[in-house]
Amino acid sequence: MAATDLDRRLALILKTGKTALETGADSQRVETLLQRLARLLGVDELHLLFNYRALSATAIAGDTTLTRVVGIGTMGVDMRVESALGRYLKSLDECPLLDELEDQLRTIARSAAPYPRWFVVVFVGLACGAFCLLFGADIQAAARAGIGAAAGLCLKFLLASLAPNAVLLTTLCAALSSILAALPVPGIVNSPDLGLAMTASVLYLVPGVPMINALEDMLQGHVNIAMGRAVSAMLLSMAIALGLIFSLTALGATPS
Repeated sequence: MAATDLDRRLALILKTGKTALETGADSQRVETLLQRLARLLGVDELHLLFNYRALSATAIAGDTTLTRVVGIGTMGVDMRVESALGRYLKSLDECPLLDELEDQLRTIARSAAPYPRWFVVVFVGLACGAFCLLFGADIQAAARAGIGAAAGLCLKFLLASLAPNAVLLTTLCAALSSILAALPVPGIVNSPDLGLAMTASVLYLVPGVPMINALEDMLQGHVNIAMGRAVSAMLLSMAIALGLIFSLTALGATPS
């Protein structure tokens, strides 16, 4: 295979891996997808190295060997895209035309979210309110938790376009959600379960997928990216705690 042909194929492999990592796939899942794609593209061997901010690959086809590196952006969660990539690649028995394959993978990567933001905000609020009820709180506390979570998520959507630091953004959202969840309302008997409301109102910020992926990557031997994901999840968890401490202080309570 000519070097230019292999270079084009390797670039497509790395773009696919970048998309999968940025939408919440663990490293072993990404490696399985990319190895299948490499076989479809006629690559004899593919060797991958995962880092938290970069994915490097060495491809061998005949006597030609090439190595490329692609940067990894923010690792979010969009299992819809990651699953679509897997389903599409598994459906291929042989490689289509390279242009067609590139167009299809690009379409999957750029597909729009299936739900509008207002829909997500409403149901995240309902979910956090339901968790509050599961914690044993009353209806008022659950409503407060839901309102706080919805408001915090609105703030997250609003500020996300400005690309602020993820730790700062998480702290601000946690502070807003927990303050609204526990803010005393004059003229009514406030719920005795405001502490549970504060806790439930920030559950949408918990970095569950990064935590799970970090553990899976560690167990599969992808130590570099596992450590990066673990540290990121730890920092976001600390940011949630900092936001809660700020709201407790603002409301005149003492963190315990």
